[in-house]
Amino acid sequence: MANSFIEKTKSLVGSWGTKKNKVKITTRKDAVPIINLGSEECQVVADDIRGMDVYTQIYPHTVSVLELKTLPNIKGFVLYGGANNIVDGVSIDAPDAVYDMGLPVLRVDHGQAPPFPPEDHIRQGILDSFIFEACKAKKMGTIIK
Repeated sequence: MANSFIEKTKSLVGSWGTKKNKVKITTRKDAVPIINLGSEECQVVADDIRGMDVYTQIYPHTVSVLELKTLPNIKGFVLYGGANNIVDGVSIDAPDAVYDMGLPVLRVDHGQAPPFPPEDHIRQGILDSFIFEACKAKKMGTIIK
């Protein structure tokens, strides 16, 4: 059974391990985490990002610096504010570590940044540009020759 799978896979991607045509299959997951800063729409954006074959996870604004620094292959962050961004009379923000990492940050409905437009295709276009151009994220399971 395993041999037939390997043979079928070889026929799809070509020779493996030859000096002439090495094929490397990577399952690395580039990640673009979302920090929830009061949004009720984070799940929609997470679904959009996952639909682009890029890993994401939603974190609260209280996420620890240690937890952020241990996440593998982070390419950027989405900071998603919203109506619930005031806690105990104070506007919440992402931990300083998010800004200190030097990675691209997309702010949505946070600070001076506007919310996403209501049209799905515009939101998805903004995310696509941010993830693949600004963050240079690769899709999961990319085959590299």
